[in-house]
Amino acid sequence: MIKYFSQLDHELFEWIQMHMRNSFLDPIFLAARDKLFWIPLYIILISWVGFKFGRQAWKLFLLILITIIVTDQMNSTLLKKLVRRDRPCNEVYFKDQFVPVLPCSGGYSFPSSHATNHMGIAVMIILTCGRYLGPFKWLFLVWALLIGFSQIYVGVHFPIDIAVGFLEGALLAFTIYSMSQKTKFFKLKEEY
Repeated sequence: MIKYFSQLDHELFEWIQMHMRNSFLDPIFLAARDKLFWIPLYIILISWVGFKFGRQAWKLFLLILITIIVTDQMNSTLLKKLVRRDRPCNEVYFKDQFVPVLPCSGGYSFPSSHATNHMGIAVMIILTCGRYLGPFKWLFLVWALLIGFSQIYVGVHFPIDIAVGFLEGALLAFTIYSMSQKTKFFKLKEEY
């Protein structure tokens, strides 16, 4: 079963590299995975939260910070070292088959920290602010999915690395949010 999923994972990665990669999309997906590209979004979000929740905004910022720390540390200090899966751009077969969009970094591939962190942030925003954002809340999910897919596109992660990262990020964010609700830490009230 594991061998089947690994083969499917490799085939999907190879298909994306062979059929989707092109000179028009390369800079788009390269930018999408760059944290500096998203600075305007972060500034808008921080400003909106500060305006909407006033003195209570720090609670949301703290929950997002906790989510980032937990998701990142879960990957960096535990899962990646436990699984030790090579990045596609470091696998012998793929090194000869394609040229990654950016230089291949060291470190391990499974699960993707980009996918885990961004899905965790997106889910936390949806859970905490969703009722105030209306249908726009789903744009945060699209944002996380775009960043995750860009990791596959540029050649630094396999699809399963991203899928597991998404699941991990969503579960950790939901757990952190649930704990904040049980402890009554996070009960925002709108300030007018």
